[in-house]
Amino acid sequence: MEIITISEPDCGAKPTGYAAEIDGRGFSELRDNIIAGLGTGWGVDEGVAAAIAEDHDALRQLQSDGYCWFREKWLVEIIEIGE
Repeated sequence: MEIITISEPDCGAKPTGYAAEIDGRGFSELRDNIIAGLGTGWGVDEGVAAAIAEDHDALRQLQSDGYCWFREKWLVEIIEIGE
């Protein structure tokens, strides 16, 4: 099982504002979770969150490496946890 988390390390102590279980690393699922997470966890407007989540280079890095930065502010990580 994997979870996606969104944190903002620059504001101190790496607070995690969003975490959710994901079924896979497809672009659509990752993008939708980033939009939801930025809105829910950080109060980012949905339109702005959607624009942030359209960074295809960052999404590709997230798929392959399990982490990436969006706008050099939010750290998005995929963490594998045991069942």
